Amino acid sequence: TLHGFNMDILKTYPLNGESIDVPTFLLRDMTKKLGALEDIHANLTEEFKAKTYFPTADHLQVLFDHFCGEFDCAPLALLQFFQDGKLTLANYGISERTAKALACIIPLLPDMTHVVLDNNALSDPMCALLLLAAFMSPTLSHLELKQNNLKHSAACTLSELLQRWPDKIQHLGLARSESMSG
Repeated sequence: TLHGFNMDILKTYPLNGESIDVPTFLLRDMTKKLGALEDIHANLTEEFKAKTYFPTADHLQVLFDHFCGEFDCAPLALLQFFQDGKLTLANYGISERTAKALACIIPLLPDMTHVVLDNNALSDPMCALLLLAAFMSPTLSHLELKQNNLKHSAACTLSELLQRWPDKIQHLGLARSESMSG
């Protein structure tokens, strides 16, 4: 599991609608908290060079289909949304289950520099999860979550991630996202 999530815990997330600051308990190595992302970066960078597990893009689609099966959601034709290092799924209405499958595949997309998930009605816990996934990617530099529900958990997660890696994100788009007011 190169993506770094604990699949058993991820399947039951979010827990009873609780507001959680930063859901580090979702990470496979919970003891390291966000420090686990550094190990994930190293492992993924090595994989991207060696192409051991994902020699072709088709292997990524098969793996994404597997994650969709794990979370009982209909698979998307992921590769049509991932072009030239940019994953764009805007105005799509991503379900919670699909968001979990995306969180598992996002870190595994080689040479991904941009993630655009604007206007998808993503809940606060799913925004926090996708932020963790995006920061797992060693190559990410642009992130857009405009017009989604970024509240307490997503805001805390983003704050912690940016404090730890202030230079990682060159462009961050959050305009017209529901704020921490609720």
